Amino acid sequence: MNRYFLLFSLAIAVSGCAKSIDENADDTEKKLLQAYVTMQAKAGAHYDSTASGLYFLFPEGRKAAGAMPADTDFVYVNYTMYDLKGNIAASQYNQSAVAKQLGTFSAGTYYGPKLWSVGRNALTNGVDEALRLMKEGEKIRVLLPSWLSTVDSDTRQYSSTTMFDIELLRVVRDIRQFETDTLRNFSDRRYGGVDTLKQGWYYVELQPGDVADTVAGVGDTLKVRYAGYLLDNFIFDTNMPDTASYYKIYNASKNYALLSVVYQEATGTDGSESAEGAMDVVDGFKYALQRMKPGAEAVTFFSSDYGYKATGSGQIPAYAPLRFYIKLEAIGRKQ
Repeated sequence: MNRYFLLFSLAIAVSGCAKSIDENADDTEKKLLQAYVTMQAKAGAHYDSTASGLYFLFPEGRKAAGAMPADTDFVYVNYTMYDLKGNIAASQYNQSAVAKQLGTFSAGTYYGPKLWSVGRNALTNGVDEALRLMKEGEKIRVLLPSWLSTVDSDTRQYSSTTMFDIELLRVVRDIRQFETDTLRNFSDRRYGGVDTLKQGWYYVELQPGDVADTVAGVGDTLKVRYAGYLLDNFIFDTNMPDTASYYKIYNASKNYALLSVVYQEATGTDGSESAEGAMDVVDGFKYALQRMKPGAEAVTFFSSDYGYKATGSGQIPAYAPLRFYIKLEAIGRKQ
């Protein structure tokens, strides 16, 4: 009987140890997070919290007034993500000063404001919640526990608490109107207020082409030099080596040959011929080429409707107006 009692006692002991070891991971994270917050309070940094478990503070205080993000708004932000030891997460920032601090700065990387959308299942729940606490022009520091790092499912983006510094630069209620206003201001500031030729599309001739020649037609091949910019003068692409060197993005392995663009026939959704034609470039670029004669130089700038729309491309953000310098070197006529 003593033998059975000993085995029973051992089973209880093992069961008790297992229960201790299998402590809920979220409970452990909560304890670690609370310990961190307590330590920070002793150092003078006092965090508030929300019902969801998000901790936050405003390091520069609150603004008396300012727009606050709501569902379907867009926001322009600067941000940096850290672990609780203060280490910056790789690539989780958008500021050149941070890249220089880390030794990862590249002239070919866009470090401008990041465009985020609110209430569209595009951000983690914790970041979305933090943005709704802010006013335009404020900075917030957020401690985001892992259970708030989900987006539109139960899958967590982070396995532990992460820290975000977020600066809310601007709240945008209507992104289309914002683009329209931005382009109009750019036209006024840089090109004397030239007007659109299509809604959201601007064209400025810098140098007329050969007056004795004609614009391209369907079947022709256009040979082009170009440089593509965002409106803040960040250059994202060029096939002009001198321009690439000037902006410190020259790549010795890149081919800087003339861009060859074929003017193709296009059909509408009903199968009928389209008057706009087709070229393997974005529409804003295409419309400029269709107006140019050989030897012409021009600048075109336009809304994202004529560019990369809501998706962006490479270093081009979503909903980004673009500017192109274009020189049409020659037209190879259809035989």
